[in-house]
Amino acid sequence: MQSAQIKVDTVWLEINIEQALELPKGHLFRCLECHGRVIPSKEYSDGAAAMFSHATAHTGCSLSRWNFSGVRLGHPEAVA
Repeated sequence: MQSAQIKVDTVWLEINIEQALELPKGHLFRCLECHGRVIPSKEYSDGAAAMFSHATAHTGCSLSRWNFSGVRLGHPEAVA
């Protein structure tokens, strides 16, 4: 997942992973699709790309590479 939303005051704005990694820690990010909380991760030395990952795994999000069940559902712990 290369983009997510960041909460600025009361508005959710789209942000890419590069922008998110430049910010100080403590910001709230959510998934564009299921609205579950996501965390930005930098590129790893083993070649893994920088990306957003769900804070709590969710099988109902097609943006989750490893966990998607094939049926899209909102995250059970969605961030409003």
